[in-house]
Amino acid sequence: MTLLALWLAMLGLADLVRWRSDAGLLRQVLGGLVAVVSAVLAVLLGDLSAGPAGGVVLGLTALTAGWLVSSWWALHARGPAWLPLGLLGGGGLVLAASSGRTPDLRGELLGWYDGLEVPAAAGVGFDRFAVIAGGLLFLQATANVVVRLVLDSAGSPAEDSESTLKGGRILGPMERTFIFALGVAGELTAASIIVAAKGLLRFPELQRDKGSRVDALTEYFLVGSLTSWLLAVLLLPLT
Repeated sequence: MTLLALWLAMLGLADLVRWRSDAGLLRQVLGGLVAVVSAVLAVLLGDLSAGPAGGVVLGLTALTAGWLVSSWWALHARGPAWLPLGLLGGGGLVLAASSGRTPDLRGELLGWYDGLEVPAAAGVGFDRFAVIAGGLLFLQATANVVVRLVLDSAGSPAEDSESTLKGGRILGPMERTFIFALGVAGELTAASIIVAAKGLLRFPELQRDKGSRVDALTEYFLVGSLTSWLLAVLLLPLT
C-alpha cells in the first residue's frame, strides 16, 4: 500500500508546485521535476533500488507525468476531462488492488519513522502513516484539479462561478483535510458539522442573484462540494 501512498504524495507535491488556473509551461515542468525528485528519494531512502521496485517507481513517474499533461490539456486546451480522471482512478485502483504484491518502502524511511517520539504516532504502522501522509498531500492541490475537471464535465466551469462564490480553492482543501482527519480518527460523523456549516455560510451568496444565475451557482456549489467531500471519503478505506 505504500507505493499507492508514494503516488498520492507525488501527485500532491507536483500539483502544489504547478497548480494555478493561469499557470504556464514553466510551472508544469517544475511540478513534473518535483514528482521525479520525490520518486528518486523514495528509491534511495526506501530501499527500492533493488529488484523490480525501481521499475515500479518509474511507472509511477510515468503515471504522474500523464496526469500532469492530460489535466493541463483538459483545463487549458479543452481536451477530454475523462482522460486525466480515468488515469487517476485507474491508476489508484490498480495500485490498491495489487498492494499485497508490490514492494513496500523500508530502509532509512522505516528507521526514521521508528525513531519518532510522537505520542500520536504510537501504534500506527509505517504503511498506514505513509497512506495518511500521501492522502493529505493529495487532498490539497490535486483534489482541486479533480474538482475543476468534474465541474467542466458537468457543464459548470469553475471560471463562471468562482468569482461569485469566492474562496473555494482555499476552503476546499481545508474542508477535505478536516473530513479526512476526522475519518482517520474514527469521528466521521462529526464531519457532518463541516458540511452543514458550509451550506449555511454559502446560502446567502447562492440567493444573492436572481433567475437562472441562482441555478448555475447552486449546481456549481453542489457538484463542486460533493466531489470535494467524496474525494476525502474515498481515501479513508485505504487508511
